[in-house]
Amino acid sequence: MNWNKRSLELPVCPEEDTDTGLVNNGWVPKLYYFQRLFTKKQLYEEIAIIQRILYKNTLQHRKSAHLRKLVELSRCLKRFQELNLSDIMDKIIPTKTGDKDIYKLPSREMVSFFLTRLVGGYKLLSKTINVLEDTYVAFHAILRQGLFMPFALIVMSSTSRLHIYFQFVLKEMNLCYKMSYHWMSTLKQVKNKEYEIGLTESIDDIVIHSKYDFINYIFIYL
Repeated sequence: MNWNKRSLELPVCPEEDTDTGLVNNGWVPKLYYFQRLFTKKQLYEEIAIIQRILYKNTLQHRKSAHLRKLVELSRCLKRFQELNLSDIMDKIIPTKTGDKDIYKLPSREMVSFFLTRLVGGYKLLSKTINVLEDTYVAFHAILRQGLFMPFALIVMSSTSRLHIYFQFVLKEMNLCYKMSYHWMSTLKQVKNKEYEIGLTESIDDIVIHSKYDFINYIFIYL
């Protein structure tokens, strides 16, 4: 069923917004590294394990608190997959032209669009890490029940691996954002700057600012 699947459309950038030029040495390999990071086989295998466990045990545990945590985790992982950060990176990686050391550069609008999605992924992963911790604690509580021990051990081991991996990805996403933001500032100016609104040099500043805005909203309207 795909009724709850969200599709994110890429902006259509005019050809005149693109440019050609030199690229810093080592920059393209770093982009490919970040792209591979978002499509690691191990990540999708762990997500498949969570989805399969949830499918096989929903009826038996449908009224339990630990299953609700597993459902919340499954939703977070699905949303992360739907961001398609790897596919968006395909659009911003410079491609070689016929001239030596000259690359076809992406439009500034496309890079700023990628940065907004990267910020969304950063926030989502931060929330997912908290959900992973809550899920681990919830399933640790049912270890004493011999009937559900294998079920609990599988979930706990999978959440532990995902927790370690996502903490590493968060650090790399921070680095990717800083590099991409400074690179964007060197690209050709475009008319449409919709996606640049709210972007700063540090992804942490955006996350903290959004938290303060949410707190102020609650204080004013609730």
